[in-house]
Amino acid sequence: MNLIHTILNNGYYSHRYNDPDIFLGKILEDLDKEYELIELVVKEFTFFYKDMQTLIRSKSSDPSDDMRKKIWKGKYSYEINLSNRLVFMEYLITNESYEIIFDVPEVEALWDLIVHDPTFQYDQDYFLTWICRKDDQRSTEPTHLIDKRNLSDFFHKIICNHQKLDFINISPEGFVCFA
Repeated sequence: MNLIHTILNNGYYSHRYNDPDIFLGKILEDLDKEYELIELVVKEFTFFYKDMQTLIRSKSSDPSDDMRKKIWKGKYSYEINLSNRLVFMEYLITNESYEIIFDVPEVEALWDLIVHDPTFQYDQDYFLTWICRKDDQRSTEPTHLIDKRNLSDFFHKIICNHQKLDFINISPEGFVCFA
């Protein structure tokens, strides 16, 4: 994950400073063709989340919310690791240099992990805020994490599925996501 981030970051600076040999769109395209980036990142996220879930649940059957700041993976806390992974995914999905489509199977895989079986309530709230984010006020174009062509599938397969979304016990943060 760090290697991909470094490559993309260096590609960004090369693109920004007009290096014709390396530019971000081409780097993203090459990486996506070689590794199917969004699938790779979702698989890595899944591995991270399940690994951390096992560790945290082995320490406590009902983990307190403050544990997410005290459990570390590498040099970052659980909370920072979770956030960084979602921010990186968002960067890939919303980057204007190359279109990477966040399909319903990838969304569903993350949904099943974080919304259906969250380690902490914070995870679910953070994910719902992330996935259902409102349009960026700084841009004239709306930005969506889920490709507009897939919104109908997302709505029918996940949002309308009472086994995927617990309408009765949804948190206020989760509710705001759909308001």
